[in-house]
Amino acid sequence: MTGWQAGQTMKNLNPWTILLSLALLAAAVGTLPTAVAADSLSWEQLPPREKRVLEPYARKWPDFSLEKQERLRRGARQWSLMTETDRVRARERFKQWRQITPEERQRIRERFEEFRRMPSAERRRLLAARRWFMEQGEERREQLRERWQTEPDSGPGIRLSGR
Repeated sequence: MTGWQAGQTMKNLNPWTILLSLALLAAAVGTLPTAVAADSLSWEQLPPREKRVLEPYARKWPDFSLEKQERLRRGARQWSLMTETDRVRARERFKQWRQITPEERQRIRERFEEFRRMPSAERRRLLAARRWFMEQGEERREQLRERWQTEPDSGPGIRLSGR
């Protein structure tokens, strides 16, 4: 499945939503499995609030590297600060993320890394363009998507590799 086909399958999932969701996902669970670490934090050392969020990882916790444990802890702290509305949205995005192919996930990860390497002024420009796009009504966004697919040079000038 190509990126555009995945986008057509899931109308509410656009590349910028995926990129931003990927940032949250990376913070919450990390992206690669890690080896058993000699230096790690014991489950008992975690504060109760982090334990509640990280409960699904309790049995595997000793096997995670210290780096992965810290990524998970940052994600747990971030999750604890989210409103219930934000959590519902995040759960939906995680669900959508699981529904796309591994190849598409890899392509999105690569695009996210490219985005992170951009100069901050360019990132701000892209985020402003995304905000503008999201402020448009659903019907208008669909019209823009169709136009940009048939006339790629008519788009907002946002180009990341792989598109």
